[in-house]
Amino acid sequence: MGVRGPIPDPNNATGKLGRPSRRPKTTAAPDVTGSGRAPKTLGPVGRRYWRQLAGAAWLNAADRPALERLCLVYQELEAFREIIAREGAQVGGSKQQPVAHPLLAVIDRSRASADRLEVELGLTPLARQRMHLTLERPHTKSKAAAMAGDDPRAQLRLIRSVRDRLELA
Repeated sequence: MGVRGPIPDPNNATGKLGRPSRRPKTTAAPDVTGSGRAPKTLGPVGRRYWRQLAGAAWLNAADRPALERLCLVYQELEAFREIIAREGAQVGGSKQQPVAHPLLAVIDRSRASADRLEVELGLTPLARQRMHLTLERPHTKSKAAAMAGDDPRAQLRLIRSVRDRLELA
């Protein structure tokens, strides 16, 4: 059996102790300003992805570490794709039987990691919908916005094209 009374509202819940400090509740992420430069840990490929993704209007400086990890994953995926293209998707096993290249498993894990980071940063349409984000004009015009123009659909197509480049043929 449930408890009688109105359904509790989590926004008004203060717990058994109330709010002894009387601090206002904060729900928004702090707006921390930072430089828009790509981190030095990124190579040329990672910096290219950084320039394309860092201009999203809903990302702020607090999202930089996650965005840096995403760009590093993209950079590693590009390097793995080059290795697979050079060596082939199959290599010789212990008795020279054809087996799948070991990097294919690493690529799968890296893609799963990239998918999680994209959702965390709101870079997929469903993630933005779940975060109740609306596509607005970016505050600072990034290279992606300059390439795609002010049309949010064109920016989404650009993000999708970046993601499609990571797919193996």
